[in-house]
Amino acid sequence: MSRTACLSILTAWTLMLAAAADVSAQDKPLLSTEIRSVMDREGAQAAQRRFNEIFPAHKDEYTIDMEGLGAIAQDRAQAGDYEGASAISSMAAAIAQDFLASNGLGGGAIPTPSSTPAQPQRRAEPSRSDAAGAGGAPSVRDIMGEPRSDLQRFVGLYGDPAQQGDTPRDLFALVRCDGYLVIGATWGDASNWNMRSTSDLAFEAELFQGRMVHVTFQMSPDGTPRSLTHDQEGLDSPLQYIGPVPEGWVQGECVPPPVR
Repeated sequence: MSRTACLSILTAWTLMLAAAADVSAQDKPLLSTEIRSVMDREGAQAAQRRFNEIFPAHKDEYTIDMEGLGAIAQDRAQAGDYEGASAISSMAAAIAQDFLASNGLGGGAIPTPSSTPAQPQRRAEPSRSDAAGAGGAPSVRDIMGEPRSDLQRFVGLYGDPAQQGDTPRDLFALVRCDGYLVIGATWGDASNWNMRSTSDLAFEAELFQGRMVHVTFQMSPDGTPRSLTHDQEGLDSPLQYIGPVPEGWVQGECVPPPVR
């Protein structure tokens, strides 16, 4: 997620949650102070683990100050620490999701990007019906289909070669560490699309309120990407393959999957 995306999302969540802030809880320690302290000492992944320990099991022991979390994200983004900014965005997403769910507003619709990698699945998962029959939650495979090992061929930037100015309206394609494709925008505050494979070159993702986006790649005879088409409103299609994603966009060789 870009710096602009992190800050835009956090700004929106700050405004939304400010109305629900508990002014009587000011004697409790600030969640942002605890997270900043851990992040400064041990880094983004340790801060994410600490947040997971606190929220939601012990959230009532802290003042949930979104403004303070937003300040951490801004500081991290300005310092070039996009892993840290992304971790804060993940925390804010979890808080917003909890807020919406508690108020009957369908909090489950908010995606929660994470800076903490999950281990790839190494065993067969139960089907959706088996999981439901056993009283368990659907697995990643139930939701996303089977992971794939051939997705690296799609990785890159896609856009209009003639419109590569200061803020090009490009899409990027990356691979999640658990074997799924991620597509996102290089501008604005839109959440990334976690793509489910529907055929060799075609993918789909569910957006808000059941809306779907469909993406199909066009490949050259040598197996390199040529372009992609999509059905998302407000963006040109097809988009040509521009080149590889810039260095430093991914910490390691893949994108951490969202926290479930």
